[in-house]
Amino acid sequence: MEKSMKFIILKDWIFTIPYKNLISIALISLILTIVFVWVIIYLNMSYFLIMLIPAYFANIIAFWSKKIKLLKLLEKPMDLNFKWFDGKRIFGDSKTLRGFLSGILTAIGVAFILQLATLIVKTNLYSSFYEVILFGFLAGFGAMSGDLIRSFFKRRIELRTGETWFLFDDLDFVVGAILLLGIYISFPINFIILTLIGSLTLRFFTNICDFIFKIKKFY
Repeated sequence: MEKSMKFIILKDWIFTIPYKNLISIALISLILTIVFVWVIIYLNMSYFLIMLIPAYFANIIAFWSKKIKLLKLLEKPMDLNFKWFDGKRIFGDSKTLRGFLSGILTAIGVAFILQLATLIVKTNLYSSFYEVILFGFLAGFGAMSGDLIRSFFKRRIELRTGETWFLFDDLDFVVGAILLLGIYISFPINFIILTLIGSLTLRFFTNICDFIFKIKKFY
């Protein structure tokens, strides 16, 4: 029987993709993502994109942190197993203190790396040590908070952990990071639109890789 993929970016019952077409779709998604990045750079908005890089890494490491044995002590659910007024868990077991803290710390670390990289070319991304920590924290905390809020609403509408929710599963961390960084940075509306669409096409690519290499469980 030909393999098919229940695409995590769409509702399970809406769309399946034949396995033989996955590579083509992955390549197209990657090319589209590169095009959106190029347009952002062409429009001289690369600064805003760089400021969001810590959020992307925070989202990645939050998932992979469960593989790090040293963080096992932080394997505690963010909701401490408490339930909401509807009798359902607030966030669920998949949202842990380990993932939340590792995401924030990763974002701060990436912010430091970006600052060092810009110093090499004799410029400053952040104006001070304080800004490195502040913007790194806001990017990481925003990304992780967006993920938590999405999980909260998924529990309310009775979607299982890992079950698909069109758009929300893929843009939650980006929206959260933009909202918090937006306290200090005025993101242009055209940049926000390009970033959201580019993040969506990037998600298509990563979802297919996750499926092919069996990194995530698909429902």
